[in-house]
Amino acid sequence: MENNVQNKKGISFFNLVKANLLLMVLITVLVTLIGALVGILYVKPVYKASRSVILRTALQSSSTEAEETNNAALAFLVIGQLQYHFTSADYINIANEKYLEIDSDAKDTISAGSIAIEYKEESLIITISYSDLDKDVAINKLKAVYKASETYFSEHATPYNIKLIPTDNAETDDSRFAITVDNGLTKFILIGALAGVVLAVAAVLIKNALDNTLTDKEELEKLTGANVLAYVEKRK
Repeated sequence: MENNVQNKKGISFFNLVKANLLLMVLITVLVTLIGALVGILYVKPVYKASRSVILRTALQSSSTEAEETNNAALAFLVIGQLQYHFTSADYINIANEKYLEIDSDAKDTISAGSIAIEYKEESLIITISYSDLDKDVAINKLKAVYKASETYFSEHATPYNIKLIPTDNAETDDSRFAITVDNGLTKFILIGALAGVVLAVAAVLIKNALDNTLTDKEELEKLTGANVLAYVEKRK
């Protein structure tokens, strides 16, 4: 037993965690639940409207194999630059004009930071999306972003005649827009879990630092100046 008795100041961190594991779990779970509750009550969901389109260029109607090869190379080059084009000042200005045509009472404008372009390598199918706190606004702004492509590329991408064609061939049907909702709950759960672990570790360290219990007979002898003749083993 004497060999197993340790000074609390010299206890290893692993043993400290092991001895207070239940407390740490309870603190972590509690703070995680608080984070989730904050996410549910105070964070507004973000609606993301998206639509898939196919990139077409002027050479795609060509019949020779060489022209089709050149066209494919051009198309992939354009795809790599789409994010730049869609978030440029000129494109946003055109998109805002289209947005006013769709909703003449609109009080806000299209934000470049809300536009996202996604595509897979070796594919000419592109997904354009727009995120907003309002579902209908997200759809209307995405419509405007799409409609602006024809005007923008006719002015800035000649003579390549770049066009974006919806994969479903539908221009105005709102049901063709994919809608996803992000309420931020996952982010707040992760933040809560991380904060919970930090607070749990801090609580255990503070608890250990404030613990003035004597668990070492040598420490007792040092403090009292008396020799310990015997002690009763604590049973688990």
